[in-house]
Amino acid sequence: MEKTTGSNHLDSNTESSIVSELSVLLKQTPVGSGFQLEPSSNLCFLLEIAIPQILSCHHSEWQGETLDGIFVASAQKLDLESAQLSGTCILMRDQSLTPFSLRLVLDSSHSKLASWQILLGESGRGHLGISGPSCHSDKGQILQYTLMARISHIQWVYAIQLDQH
Repeated sequence: MEKTTGSNHLDSNTESSIVSELSVLLKQTPVGSGFQLEPSSNLCFLLEIAIPQILSCHHSEWQGETLDGIFVASAQKLDLESAQLSGTCILMRDQSLTPFSLRLVLDSSHSKLASWQILLGESGRGHLGISGPSCHSDKGQILQYTLMARISHIQWVYAIQLDQH
């Protein structure tokens, strides 16, 4: 996994909005518990923007790439400052569905992101070296329903650990 220390390369409005949305969810959820995160939520919309921005700073092939939807299959509060989100996302260019897993950690004052872990894409021959079915296909539905049973075995194409100091 690529480990980086420093800026996450997000504009301050996007980062502060992510922090605000995540902070509310963490305050409402007991440690170790799961929570619902709908695709239409503000946090999912913000992650659609943030994930490609961060990836493009570390992987030139992500320049100009965007996401067209995030579908969280599992969201869990890990401790007072962190959450793990896993599910699928749609790559805008070819409308393929691919898995992701994020760990987001807020600083102790819940005023900024202290750490991100981004895991995205299953290895394959598709765009960006990612394999994934069309988001509108039966195989896409199967991927969404079976993802959590095999997420620990995925060979991620993109893996970044970003710590802010």
